[in-house]
Amino acid sequence: MQKALVLAILFYATVVTAQAQDFLDTIAIQTCGCLEELASDSSLVLTEFQIGVCLLEEARPYSKQLLKDYQIDILSVESDGMSRLGEIVGMRMVTHCLELIMQFAKEDESGALMQIRGKLKEINKAEFTTLIVVDNSGRRYSLLWLSHFAGSDALLDQKTRVIGSDVVVEYEEQDFFDPRVQEYRVYKIIRSLGFE
Repeated sequence: MQKALVLAILFYATVVTAQAQDFLDTIAIQTCGCLEELASDSSLVLTEFQIGVCLLEEARPYSKQLLKDYQIDILSVESDGMSRLGEIVGMRMVTHCLELIMQFAKEDESGALMQIRGKLKEINKAEFTTLIVVDNSGRRYSLLWLSHFAGSDALLDQKTRVIGSDVVVEYEEQDFFDPRVQEYRVYKIIRSLGFE
């Protein structure tokens, strides 16, 4: 009798676990499909936001089950539900669309733009022009002007009048070999500049 009861409990636990896996795998497969459709547009670079939109779209029909089984409330803006859902479903997506996930990771790593808000303190001219921007906390940023970027024309026209202006600078970090110290260093390369 006890063996039958233990077997019944094990069977029930296996069925419940399989059902939970099934709906999570369904979300993962459908999210991969949504992302593959977006990625088919060669002019579009996948962003974390687009992945989140696809994931939310595909998970919405399972919102009650997600809340019941994993305490993930994807309908509440104030919860960390989307982050937790991304972690759980993301692991399953790797088995269904690994190449797409790797492509996103590569694009995300190479094209990440960062942003600084602060005052433009100096424009230094050497082999390359460097802008010195100081943020609100007093931290100094040295940013390289290597090529044309949105806002560079304003700097060309008003070099002396822009010193002391509030600016927003988008930049990306790149490694360049520094022959003076015989090693690679990370440089901040300006991609856009706007005046506030």
